[in-house]
Amino acid sequence: MKRSETIKVVVVNHSTTITDEDAAAGVAAMQKQVSEDFAPVWNIDATLQFAGKDRLRTSLPDHWALVLVDDRTQSDELGYHDVTSSGLPLATIQVSLVPAGHDWTHTASHELLEMLADPTADLAVYSRPDEATRRIYAHEVCDPCAAYEDGYTVAGRRVADFVFPTWFHGATGQASSGGRFDERGLIKAPLEVRPGGYIGVLDPATFTWSIEGTGSESAPDGAGESRLQLRTTARTGRQLSDMDWIP
Repeated sequence: MKRSETIKVVVVNHSTTITDEDAAAGVAAMQKQVSEDFAPVWNIDATLQFAGKDRLRTSLPDHWALVLVDDRTQSDELGYHDVTSSGLPLATIQVSLVPAGHDWTHTASHELLEMLADPTADLAVYSRPDEATRRIYAHEVCDPCAAYEDGYTVAGRRVADFVFPTWFHGATGQASSGGRFDERGLIKAPLEVRPGGYIGVLDPATFTWSIEGTGSESAPDGAGESRLQLRTTARTGRQLSDMDWIP
């Protein structure tokens, strides 16, 4: 997967529990992860721009968005939906769902990387490991290794592990990835799901999605459930954010 344009993402801090200083430091760590770890593997890079609480009405119509909110109630009241008012990808991080002792940047980087890899949550990979088996996997690059313990530290902040293209496509391209299937080298085989991880699987016979893996009930910020819901929603049925300050 290659994109020639530079993706621009604004990270908006609308949480009352995360300070702008903390948010800006987290954004700097995520920028380092995207450009130094993720981009060389997936050929997708992005420029992150931080917007603090005093810049909420900045108009950035050409930016994708990642918004930090306190909880779902606040999210609903503020009108965050599936895409921005310009029709571009939008991810919402509910920081109240981040477990005590965990860095919110782990969840945020998880959502950011998956948004970059599959902006409209409609990509999938067909796999036929043998004659009798046909599987279609959601193109979610952090879900198979979603556990907080599988994350790693960048610039002093916890970020999510992510899989390589070889996770979906097996040995193809494995030499160029150093024989690895994920950034940390924890996964030992294609399509392997780590403890605490999960993956959406489409049944080609019934065209229904399900989530497999031990971490399906603890998906960060409801990530597995919300993106799975997007996969079952027609593009024409996706909702725009009604906030006039959002990109």
